[in-house]
Amino acid sequence: MHLHAITDDKHSVEELAAKIISIQDAVDFIHIRERSKKVSEISSLIERLAEEGVDKRKLIINDRVDIALFHHIHRVQLPSHGFSVKSVRSRFPHLKIGKSVHSPEEAV
Repeated sequence: MHLHAITDDKHSVEELAAKIISIQDAVDFIHIRERSKKVSEISSLIERLAEEGVDKRKLIINDRVDIALFHHIHRVQLPSHGFSVKSVRSRFPHLKIGKSVHSPEEAV
């Protein structure tokens, strides 16, 4: 079993970085799920985490394949309304890809 922490898009980059740094050793994965933040803000967060020694292998970037690729993060979580896993995998076979689903029908 793995323990995942998922950000809630309610904190500033500085607050979020501090929270992630404080839990990094207690969780297996950290989903960066910051829908309202600009690309520059998410990039700043990732850079801050790297500076503080957070292992990039623990990071999962939600809904932003571009940011994951730019920062050499190999785990992404696609939203149910986003790209298909098949299309992302065909272009970026090195990525570990998850996809959110909200019903058994979507899962099939």
